Amino acid sequence: MRYLLLSLVFVLQINSVAGNNITVPQKIHMQKTLTSDFSRLGARSVTINMNARLYDPAIGQFLSPDRFIGDPANSLDYNRFMYARNNPLIYTDPTGEKWWHWLLGFALLDPVSALTTGLAAAGTVSVSAGATASVAAGTALTIAGSSYGTTMANTPLLFFGGAIDKDWARGRQLVSQSWKINNGLFYSDQNYGFWDRTQHLTSRFTWEGLQTIVGYNYTQFRNGIGDIDRVDYLGGATYATKENSSNYRGVTLGNYINMSIRETITGDFLDYVLNDPMYMHEYGHVIDGRGWGPLYLFAVGIPSLISAGNSELIERQDENGINLNPNGLWKHDVYWTETRANSRAARYFGRYYGVNWEGNRFRRYPFSNPF
Repeated sequence: MRYLLLSLVFVLQINSVAGNNITVPQKIHMQKTLTSDFSRLGARSVTINMNARLYDPAIGQFLSPDRFIGDPANSLDYNRFMYARNNPLIYTDPTGEKWWHWLLGFALLDPVSALTTGLAAAGTVSVSAGATASVAAGTALTIAGSSYGTTMANTPLLFFGGAIDKDWARGRQLVSQSWKINNGLFYSDQNYGFWDRTQHLTSRFTWEGLQTIVGYNYTQFRNGIGDIDRVDYLGGATYATKENSSNYRGVTLGNYINMSIRETITGDFLDYVLNDPMYMHEYGHVIDGRGWGPLYLFAVGIPSLISAGNSELIERQDENGINLNPNGLWKHDVYWTETRANSRAARYFGRYYGVNWEGNRFRRYPFSNPF
């Protein structure tokens, strides 16, 4: 009778609430603890039901599969349904290759629910994809519609502008260039495959939409005031060049690269680009813009413009008075937006056109700031 009462007291004790303390469960084997407790009580053949955690002191083991508890002083830890408290239990597949096991089991055990869940998931994905596609298509149509409207409005103005100046050839040239600028919206890089080109075009009208429309309008504006002498396509980009200029610079917005050079381009345009590091450098900004997306103007474009406006020659000398900047680098040349563009341009033109970004002609286009 004494042993029965003691057992009853023990069962009541381990099923009581021991407070609200939260501890991280640890794998502490309780075999010795419980065995010693029952040995002290003199029990040898009593099986204790600890809320589905069966312990047999006669053999000193739990009969349940779960043989570990967290805190021996906390009675909640003896309850296999409560001992984890706020710490969730998960099954981790070390190989990561068994996801189809539970999926197959779910389908076999409850095919109706599996089918319903699958259709619901597919429907959700389809709706999300459809909504995304609709937004992309709407943005593309908006940009394309506004661009064609601008070009059509420009056509008579440019033509009659040339006529007023009694330069019909120039008027026709400006009209032709305006349409080439417009069609550059849909020009893709032939160095890539079909799916990559499709992705680039989709990104141009969605992810890069802001810089695309700004670049398009800026290029059309330059053409409208007669500041462009030729428009060329290369690598999915539209180059708008002012020849025989007093400046030597480039501005890239979206896939539109606006250049000003001090000479006239003769021969094949690709050959000229491959021999002019600035043309390749500006293409690096096109690649960079695909990654930055709507942040490009604010994170790269504006900071680069400010850097160019405040740039000055870097003057560095050692203790012996030797010039440490023999390449004549300016601060803007080593600004982070420019060195990133150099790296991307070198990788692209090296891969597709065999350009080796070394030698004297690339001295003003480093990959990092050497100072």
